[in-house]
This record gives sequence, structure tokens and C-alpha cells, in this order.
Amino acid sequence: MKSNRTLKGLLLAAALVVAALGLAACGGTTTVTAPASTTTVTAPTVTTTVTTTQMPASVMTMMMANHEAYLTDAHGMTLYYFTHDEEGMSNAGAAIIANWPVFYDENMMVSMDLDGMDFGTITRSDGAKQTTFRGFPLYYYSQDMMAGEANGEGINDAWFTVNPDRFAPPRLFNLVDGWYKGQPVTYYDFGMNTPFAANDMVQTSPIYVLITGMDMDGNPVFVAGQHNIVDDLPGDSDYSDLWNVTLVTVPMGYVPDSIRSFQEIENAGFDMTTTDLFVNCPIVPAGSTLASGKTLVQGWFRGQPVYYPDYGLNPPEVAPIYALITGMDAQGNPMFVDGQKNIIDVKPGDMGYSAFWDVQLVTVPSGYLANTLKSAADVMASGYPMADPGLLVNCPVVEPQ
Repeated sequence: MKSNRTLKGLLLAAALVVAALGLAACGGTTTVTAPASTTTVTAPTVTTTVTTTQMPASVMTMMMANHEAYLTDAHGMTLYYFTHDEEGMSNAGAAIIANWPVFYDENMMVSMDLDGMDFGTITRSDGAKQTTFRGFPLYYYSQDMMAGEANGEGINDAWFTVNPDRFAPPRLFNLVDGWYKGQPVTYYDFGMNTPFAANDMVQTSPIYVLITGMDMDGNPVFVAGQHNIVDDLPGDSDYSDLWNVTLVTVPMGYVPDSIRSFQEIENAGFDMTTTDLFVNCPIVPAGSTLASGKTLVQGWFRGQPVYYPDYGLNPPEVAPIYALITGMDAQGNPMFVDGQKNIIDVKPGDMGYSAFWDVQLVTVPSGYLANTLKSAADVMASGYPMADPGLLVNCPVVEPQ
């Protein structure tokens, strides 16, 4: 059965568990090192139609139930991308290609539901050609013996099927420099995926954390080896980088990761308890890296792996970030001051800190020298006009490495 009661007073006890074990303890990524050389692999010689195919129920029922699609060749054989590749270049060497043969078709046609402009061809370092999707090379998996099989999905956290509606290539997230009370500060910018809720609070989405019950001190007993479960992805109307922790109580003897979707939780009838804990875990493309070296955590979305950095507990309140502009252009877009770093007034450990920043546009006069203003106090004392455009960005502050 489902319960919506809030656990008042769980905050402190559960926060200790979250810090010690909790959400970030569910996994990470496995590094796959590609050999430096490549080898020629004979690709199928038939004329191939790339299409989107609903996952057969005999393989991944949840995928079919939720209308998730993936690319196949004309014979229904699944195609994959490799997160260690780069746009326009394969980093898969001979040892990898032995298990992941390249896909190439000189006379390729695409089905009506796809855009032919998304497909291209690269020449590998060994002279062989390979078909790409939005710049990323496509591969088969040697252990897929029949049409509809997708046995390579998620292997080594590096190989994934290609959902043309949700495909996002891996990214490098660099640190951004800012100002905090006149001192340099650094943060990551995960963008504007998270909207405002009522009363200028942060919209949240549920993240489902499986437990077997509470210990003698009232702390949740997490299921070791179980990855957390979400039911929204960036781009969905209900998505938020800020997740409201929902505890799901499973029976003793539960096998970790036998539940991988919210629908399976509901079908099982497990008791769910909404807590007053919120965690900042922005979902990023598989294979992404962070400049600080922070490890990604794996979760589940409707039976498929997703990845996020875990920045821990964060309140659903916002804090201001000051961005300096000289005005608006003809299209109504702000013209930011070149070289000026954004300004914040709280950082982790300060009262009122939140990684979710309410952007305040400060209009400075022509001739303003970048970085003359370095603190919120400077901004207030300047008397420059300020406007709130209603933009919310997730920018967790981190210490420089």
C-alpha cells in the first residue's frame, strides 16, 4: 500500500546515514580504457534500414510499456554507442571491436520516424568506415544473437542502446569561477533543468530508496547493492535535479536490483513513505565526467541505468546569484559583461545556502570594468538596477582541487 505521511524528525538521523552510506553508495562507473590501435572489421554488406523498434516484451517489458525506443538495423539487431568515444571519432580499439563490431552501411536508408541528417559516416584510423548517429559511432554487440536482444545495454557503464528521442552524448563538466564576498569560488553549472514551484521554492521529484526497515535508533536500513529509482528524466515536465527522498520498505530476503522502476514498486505493493529529505542529484548523460573527478552514481529509470553526481542534502529553498549585464539585445536576451564572474553570497556551510540559484540580472553602465563588483554587498551598494527574470540554475559550489 502507499503512504504519504511525512517523517518529521527523521531529518537528522537519516542525514547521518545518507552521508555515511545512503544515496551515493549505490555504485559508480567502471573505467574502460580503449586500446590505442584499431583493426578493420568487416561490416554487414546488406542494404540496411535503420529504424526505431519498441523493445520486445520478452526482453524488456517495461521498455515496451513505457514506449521507450532504440535504434536497430533492418534485421532488428540492436545498435549501441560507446561513452568513451568522441563526436566524430571512435576510441574503440581491436580488443573492444572483437566484442563490439562496427556498424556501417554505404547505402543506408532511414525510416520515416527518423531524421536522415542525424546519420553520418566516419573513417576510422585503420581506414574502415563506420556509421554515426549525431556524430557518435554505432556498434553491434557480439552476444546479441537474435533480433530484439539488447544484452549489451549498460555493460561496464559504457555501452548503451540509442533512444533517438532521449539521446544525449557524454559531456565534460568544467568548473566555473565566481565571486563570494570578494573571494574566488568555483561551482558546476548543471543548467536550468529544474523549475520553480509555488512560493518561489524549488520544484522536486521523488527518488525511491529501498530499505528493509528502521534500526534501533530510527535510521533507515538501506538495501545494500540496490540502486535508487527515479521516474523522470531531464526534459520531462515533472523532472527536477532536486529529489524528495521516498523510502520504499521491502521484505527481508529481497534481491537487490530486482526492482528497477517505479511501476514495479507500485505493482509489488510496497509501502512508500515520503520524507522531508531532499538531495541534489542532477542526471547527466551516461559517460559524462566532472573536472573535479567526482564519481557518478548509477540509478534506475524505468529499467534502464541513469547516472548522476550526488551533491547530498539540499533544501528546497533558493538563493540569489547576481549576473551583470549591460542591457538587452534586440531579441530581448541579456548582454552579459564579458569577463565578469557571477556573484553569490552564501556557500556550503553558510545559513541559507542552496545550490539552486535565483538569477538576478544587474544592469551596469557602459564602460563598467569587469569584476569591479565582487560581492553581494558591492552590488547593493552600487545602486545599479536589478531585475528577476525568473530563471533557476543548479550550480553546486565546490572547493577547488
